Amino acid sequence: MIPVDPDTAAGGEDSRRGRDSTFTYRTFELAELTVRHVSLEAGHATVLRPATLDEACTLILHLSAADNFQLHGVTGPLWNGRCAAGAVNVVARREALTLEASNRLEALILGIPHLSMPQAAPEAPAGRGADRIAAHDPCDAVGHGLGLAFLAANRSNADPSLLSAVHLARAMCYHFAFRHAWVQEKFASAARRGLAPWQARTAARLLVRGELQVREVAAACHLSSSAFSRLFRATFLLSPQDWKAERRIAAVKDLLRKADVSLADAALQAGFSDQASMSRSFRRLVGASPGAWRASQHAGEGHVAQESSS
Repeated sequence: MIPVDPDTAAGGEDSRRGRDSTFTYRTFELAELTVRHVSLEAGHATVLRPATLDEACTLILHLSAADNFQLHGVTGPLWNGRCAAGAVNVVARREALTLEASNRLEALILGIPHLSMPQAAPEAPAGRGADRIAAHDPCDAVGHGLGLAFLAANRSNADPSLLSAVHLARAMCYHFAFRHAWVQEKFASAARRGLAPWQARTAARLLVRGELQVREVAAACHLSSSAFSRLFRATFLLSPQDWKAERRIAAVKDLLRKADVSLADAALQAGFSDQASMSRSFRRLVGASPGAWRASQHAGEGHVAQESSS
């Protein structure tokens, strides 16, 4: 296996090894969608890690052809072969992935959120999806076109939060979610142990508003508080309180990218009671203080909405 470059694996940039930028958007279900642009020189590798706990799958859209593309998971190889421009690799498991290519690789990496997946995969034969971990689509012309348009929108504007980029990111998300609806079959057994799709959507919608207590959200899902908390954790891998805090922390990050917003104002605007409670949650979930995180962002190359994937 080709040695991994630490700069590239951390989501940074290196003029010899390539560029790596990550953009974050919100879907119509208020889920977090990450789009990562990777441009990797031949003879190097990069590591992909799940950006959020809501990811149903990692999708790799190839923007350039590769004579020998290798995709490795934690348990071994998942794909090895030639990939044309427009090819897609999908991995329906949350784990670190290593990408290698014999020639220069340019790709978009999407973290498709679970809430944006269709509720069922009617075209998938019963039981087949439960055993699938990875899939390869040799050519997705629509997805390829959307990916190129997304890059063009970001390159022609300094601000990737403009509506053109937002709409194209969402279009890619829903196109790939429905094209690879078999991923939902992978979560069928987990769904039986967790919230039903309508309960997950209801809980997410109510919790993100921040006005209701957990017991009130549980009642809206027709569950007791204890059953709701247990099923919520099985579905999202977080307690309702931590899930809500993670969403607020995402809002804090957006505010901290603006130089004229103080930590106290960011805390209040994101729904925290004060700066101290925000700082505690931020350090616990991010691993750094809000001030240190802001300094690291402002010390970067100046990419708007770029964030390290580490």
